[in-house]
Amino acid sequence: MSSPAFYTAGIAASVDMGDGGAHDPQIRFTADDESCRWNGFPICIDVEYLPGYSPLPIATTTQLSSFTTTAGGGASGPSNAQWPHSWIYDYVEAILAGYKLTYRYRFTATSAGTSVGSVAVQAVGDGNCSGSTQPGPILGAYDSGVLGGTGICQNCSSGATDPYELAMVFTNFNPITGSVTITNGILDLAWVPVSSPVLYKPNQSFHIEWRPPGCIGDVYTPDPGLYITLGTDSCGNLLKTYTQVANEVNALGLGITASILGGHGSDLAKPDPSCLAPDYCCDMTGATCTGGVDSSEGN
Repeated sequence: MSSPAFYTAGIAASVDMGDGGAHDPQIRFTADDESCRWNGFPICIDVEYLPGYSPLPIATTTQLSSFTTTAGGGASGPSNAQWPHSWIYDYVEAILAGYKLTYRYRFTATSAGTSVGSVAVQAVGDGNCSGSTQPGPILGAYDSGVLGGTGICQNCSSGATDPYELAMVFTNFNPITGSVTITNGILDLAWVPVSSPVLYKPNQSFHIEWRPPGCIGDVYTPDPGLYITLGTDSCGNLLKTYTQVANEVNALGLGITASILGGHGSDLAKPDPSCLAPDYCCDMTGATCTGGVDSSEGN
């Protein structure tokens, strides 16, 4: 099989791509030569979407033995043996799927010199969960009702990892006059859908795969195309701009040059919805074949 002939007509094949928004298109891929072998050559900008997810239910925790706060002005909480901590094993997945936590805690507070100054659900090592804190003074049987919030304990970017450990924490209303004893504690946690899910699967790597058009010597290239997989961070956010994509492609010297359109190279690169799922490939076109027929190209 002979190498492909190069039929030139003064026009190189190209394709324009973008994110389907107001700035579309934002990047152009143009063949470096004018051969019609580039007609129909696919350029793919893809990233794996996050599949639908419903979080697992979270088990209720019940206090096993009494706990007395540490005297003074700081916060203290029952140990895991006194009131077992809650462990959430799909925390990040639930946050990415658009869910947030609700909290309800019940307990009895008995004065050992003071009352409860405040109570909250705390992410161990991360801080109190926003929306879970209730102010005192609190004595006797207490029911927080269903609470919820945003921020820490609700946000992937807080640095959360699976499993996520949550515990109760208390302060003294009067740090000078003593402590307060907590008994009969119960903590209920539940996921509720409150926002749109993240679009993209987290922790994807940026990758360029090159399969040249036509033949390499006498060997036909299977599934030819330029396949670009976009990277994401641990929260499913896209990382590469169109300029960065263009620079990475051009640095490889593949026979295709990427250029930025409309000054929108700082936009985050996304799959072009007009290129259709699942691979989001659009074909280069525009070169005109003249002269003879080369069976190896099918022209």
